[in-house]
Amino acid sequence: MFNKTLNYIEQCYQNHYFPGYAVSFLENQQWSTFYRGYAQVVPQKIPLQSQMLFDLASLTKVIGTTNIVLQLIENQQLHLDDKVHDYLPIKTSALTVRDLLTHATFWQGYIPNRDQLSAQQLIHALYTQMIPTQIGQRTKYSDINFIYLGNIAQQITQQSMSQLIATRIIQPLQMTQTTFHPKKERCVSTEITKSRGVIRGSVHDPKAFCLQDNCGSAGLFSNIEDLQKFCCCYLNRGTYKHYQLLRAKTIEQLLTPVIDNRSLGWKLERVGDHWALTHTGYTGTYLWLDLYLQKAMIFLSNRLHPTDYRDKYIQVRNQMIKCYAQESTQL
Repeated sequence: MFNKTLNYIEQCYQNHYFPGYAVSFLENQQWSTFYRGYAQVVPQKIPLQSQMLFDLASLTKVIGTTNIVLQLIENQQLHLDDKVHDYLPIKTSALTVRDLLTHATFWQGYIPNRDQLSAQQLIHALYTQMIPTQIGQRTKYSDINFIYLGNIAQQITQQSMSQLIATRIIQPLQMTQTTFHPKKERCVSTEITKSRGVIRGSVHDPKAFCLQDNCGSAGLFSNIEDLQKFCCCYLNRGTYKHYQLLRAKTIEQLLTPVIDNRSLGWKLERVGDHWALTHTGYTGTYLWLDLYLQKAMIFLSNRLHPTDYRDKYIQVRNQMIKCYAQESTQL
């Protein structure tokens, strides 16, 4: 099952593109899962164990924030065409919730000393110093979109993003090990930086590290076992056991591009005559959900540890995706 993809991932591991990985493939309603390598190699080697948690980075967007926003839309507490300035104190009047969900914003601007700001200062700077351009015309992926969406959801519900994701997603899907606040010893390590040393058990992303519980773009930690539950919910058109995360109609709508190759929250990959839902995470994570073929891939790595070689990793990640896409249609 998916031997070519697995062999390619193993080759990448042997070539030191990441010190460890966990990967799981769904085929014929059965998961096949593989673990390899180390949770940490510097300052000492720590073997990767199956229950260890990975920093999901931007997978937080599609596991957490996207579903929270879609629930609010289903409940008519929010609408795709709502103007963002009706919820947040921004100057731009044309920006809509739909634009944020599809990354159709193309932000321009710069925040000096961004990583030294407090949470309140960072949010103020994101509202006043970053300006969306070419709104609704083209896509350019940005964390800012989902920080905005998280703040909108928090304003509507008067709950933090960590509370919303815990009560509406993690707990009902029985993702018992997924959290914003993991124990350090249970986590794989990410990058080593001058300011933070070995990052382990706290979110790598600088903006999410600043905003903590109130961030819609990153912050979740999880493992293969819990992510399988989330995938099964989507593959079952939004229902897990007796819990309806989203209506089947909502899930179906996600399988059609809104602009470029993006739907609401998700990136789409073409598979023959249909689309698969996909998303990446900066730390070396990836999800692929093919609802029509009922196949899925979960890939977790600590590719930032101990150093970020982003360009090299993107090349091998894209090849991994290409390999899986080809193999999934052949099996």
